[in-house]
Amino acid sequence: MPAVTDLARARGHTAGMNQIVACPEPGCEVAAEVVSRWVWPSTDGPVEHVKLFCLHGHARTMLTAWLVTPASSARVAHPSSRWN
Repeated sequence: MPAVTDLARARGHTAGMNQIVACPEPGCEVAAEVVSRWVWPSTDGPVEHVKLFCLHGHARTMLTAWLVTPASSARVAHPSSRWN
């Protein structure tokens, strides 16, 4: 049986492969990171899903097709700035 890392590489996933997207929470304007991807079967074919977290702590599971790449104007706050 192949190792988990070999399976991930075969599916196009590598360690350190991060994707930054816009947070889907209404009114939240910070960047979010995709932390996990998986595919579920459906009657119309496979559907890819992602799990993401933003810097304000919002967590969402959503369809990959719904991801929005952040505009260059998206605010990216340093995580420690919320404690100042």
